[in-house]
Amino acid sequence: MKINLKSFDLIKDKNQKFSVFYKYRFNKEYLEHNIKKKVTKRSRFKEIFDKILVHSLIYFICKNNLKIGLIYYNKKNGYYFIIIDRKYRNKGYGKSALKKLINILKRKKLKLRTLVSLKNKNSFKIHENLCIYKKRYNKNFFYFKLL
Repeated sequence: MKINLKSFDLIKDKNQKFSVFYKYRFNKEYLEHNIKKKVTKRSRFKEIFDKILVHSLIYFICKNNLKIGLIYYNKKNGYYFIIIDRKYRNKGYGKSALKKLINILKRKKLKLRTLVSLKNKNSFKIHENLCIYKKRYNKNFFYFKLL
């Protein structure tokens, strides 16, 4: 299983960039496991999208040049999220992509953390294996520090 991370900056068209990011960020299945479940209207999100890009690292997760997911990393607070397209889940792509992100951020000497829903058993297991620290955040989420 070979995957690559490709920079989101490869998309030059701003509207296309917005559409792709919005699709992943407000994916119904992603929101089920997210602490922030509210969907921001496209028009409102478009207003803040440029500000988000300034302090972000965003990568496509690619399998043989096919985009199968997205990783977003916030340089301000060190939090990230990862989303894998449904048909590619439970095949190790998310774990592999996370390991690649860890290597990138290690070289840049950046922190990496996230919140994981207890309902998201696969993600919880991956983060439990890769974390350097974890603690209960609330009754539904755990905080994981990976770097």
